[in-house]
Amino acid sequence: QMPAPTTVVSGGGVFTLSSGASLGITSTAGITASGATGNVQVTGTRSFNSGANYIYDGSAAQVTGNFTTTPTANTLNSLTINNAAGVTLTNAATTVNGALNLTSGDLSTGTGANILTLGSSSACNGTGDVISGSAASGGVSRTISGTGTAWCFGNPNNLITINSGSGPTAIRVMLVKSAPSAKTNAITRTYTITATGGGSYQATLRLHYNDSDLNFNTDSSLHLWKLSGTWADQDPSGANTTCNTTASDGDSTDNSIQQSGITSLTAADWTLASPADSTPPTLTITDPTSFAMQSATSYNVAFTATDSGSGINAATL
Repeated sequence: QMPAPTTVVSGGGVFTLSSGASLGITSTAGITASGATGNVQVTGTRSFNSGANYIYDGSAAQVTGNFTTTPTANTLNSLTINNAAGVTLTNAATTVNGALNLTSGDLSTGTGANILTLGSSSACNGTGDVISGSAASGGVSRTISGTGTAWCFGNPNNLITINSGSGPTAIRVMLVKSAPSAKTNAITRTYTITATGGGSYQATLRLHYNDSDLNFNTDSSLHLWKLSGTWADQDPSGANTTCNTTASDGDSTDNSIQQSGITSLTAADWTLASPADSTPPTLTITDPTSFAMQSATSYNVAFTATDSGSGINAATL
């Protein structure tokens, strides 16, 4: 474990991280194959094994660093993110064959096409997410086989299960933490799901969110929405939708909405939203001196002051 971001292993020797070993990385630059950056800066050979465990637990935002692994390139046994400020993938392609532990903070694939691939037996743990920039085309990818397995994509509550039929052979999920531009009343998450291969099938899709993402929606009213030319509620009756949440206030981090009976996961954007418009009410105040706001209600406030000496303005409401 590197005790501080400025901790450096240096000198003229070699550095070897063996299979089964773990390395706690605190430098904002992560680890690198050469040069005077990152926690490991020996001038000899730096060897990072693909069977080792990599833990990013710095106190400021980190990048994973420009390094490769042997004997299998760009492959890790397990990857742990334990940094509330977040970590960004440096390499265009990284594979995790064991556990992806999002203990604290998010793992970002960046603004380009960086992809995190999860192995066939990879597990997802923790409360964080794998996120991408708004213009990105990367995300979390994995090969899919058989039926009945709940495949995770980053957060353990992002799950896709092929229940029957001939499902896709590969699925990639990309999460951008903002509401879709054409559906601003949705939660502040847009999931892009790209599925390749397969034929006719039925699937169950579960998508994760935090209470802080609700954007004036309520947990129990949320449905899955899909962009197919226009945004459409995928289960208007709610018969196939389940709300999985442990709290309706605070910032619960294990919330999710699940829908069964899905027959298409072709390239499309998905989000969560209420069937009705969730835009908060607009209140016009004509007499601010006699107005009392109910503390349990959220408002968009616009008012016209009739008393120029009241000292009340929109910024204080």
